[in-house]
Amino acid sequence: MRSRHQRSLGELPFVWDALARCTDAAALPEKMPFTLGVDQSTGALVHIADEPIRAALQQAYLFGSVITGVETPDTEDSNSYAEAFWSFLTEMIGAQLAGGRFLEIGSGHGALLTRLHAAGAKVVGLEPGEHGQEFSAASGIPVVRGFFPCPKIEGKFDVILSCHVLEHIEDVTPFFDGVKALLVPGGRFVLAVPDCTPYVDAGDPSMLIHEHFYYHTKDSLERMLREQGMRDIEVREAAFGGSLYASCRSAAEGLAANEERPAVDDRAILEAFSTAYDKNVSRLVAFLKESLGRGEQVGCYSPFRALNVLALAGVSGEGVRFFDDDPCLHGKKLVGFPALVESRDQLLAMPPRYLVIMSYTFGEKLRNELAPLLPEGTTLLTWQNFFGKAGQE
Repeated sequence: MRSRHQRSLGELPFVWDALARCTDAAALPEKMPFTLGVDQSTGALVHIADEPIRAALQQAYLFGSVITGVETPDTEDSNSYAEAFWSFLTEMIGAQLAGGRFLEIGSGHGALLTRLHAAGAKVVGLEPGEHGQEFSAASGIPVVRGFFPCPKIEGKFDVILSCHVLEHIEDVTPFFDGVKALLVPGGRFVLAVPDCTPYVDAGDPSMLIHEHFYYHTKDSLERMLREQGMRDIEVREAAFGGSLYASCRSAAEGLAANEERPAVDDRAILEAFSTAYDKNVSRLVAFLKESLGRGEQVGCYSPFRALNVLALAGVSGEGVRFFDDDPCLHGKKLVGFPALVESRDQLLAMPPRYLVIMSYTFGEKLRNELAPLLPEGTTLLTWQNFFGKAGQE
């Protein structure tokens, strides 16, 4: 990661989980500095971390950091995430599935390992959190506890997988070297990362969390894979959930000496984000301060997406309510705010004056579902009102 131009955003919430799950949460800070830069090689926005941030992240991973509910079993959204990635994976690997040897880096609670094992694959997981060992003990599927690259991983693999892991890696070169060393000749690396394109274009800080070092667009991910000596690169927007999927193989050598790399204008990328950020964040901050200043309740749907802007607005939490459809979040609090996350039923039983849907990916779907159910006294706003075209009018 090389970044010549940087911008400090001050202190943002150190988000790693819904805090009610872990009694050791007090060992981690509620806020930490956040500095944004641009990687000169890929053009991706990047998080520039210092040693205290790295130490806090290491501790969070060992606690078993869980930020989203993607792995929550038997929910509509988690099943849709899984189906979308499974469809891409099976298209890319074809006949390698049955009998193939698979390694999943960052295997979490084992949802993908379970499905691969049921399809006849020989699977190994790698996960730093204790929940990986709990899954392994219950399922009999081997999961190594550690970070990648990991010397405890033995043998070669036909396919290596990582779902929402690459963005967590600060120095990606040792990561890719480890992938290439463990792949059989012709083996494939299949991955998913968040698609940050709309948030980058809109200057939206809701995408920023200390755990993520890279904020990829399709172009920046393709550049990174090429830069790291991969070939047969396929990058697509996911069919569901706001991700980018990629498949690639290890090249015998890196980029050919005569291959031209398109130049990255890192200053222009950071300036474009900063311009949009200053304009759009100030609009949302002004709305929050004015509404809460009048004593009106503001509800935030997809609350993780609201935390940074609330912190930037200096909101203490009074008058703010959080709502989410993930049952694993209900009744829990998020870092730095006293409000407990409420369900949709609780929202409809006691609606706030304003409801802001902070999700870009699911905003339209949620608006269409909630609008007919809310009373006239509740004003429904979406991400588009502050960061999209609707906010420019």
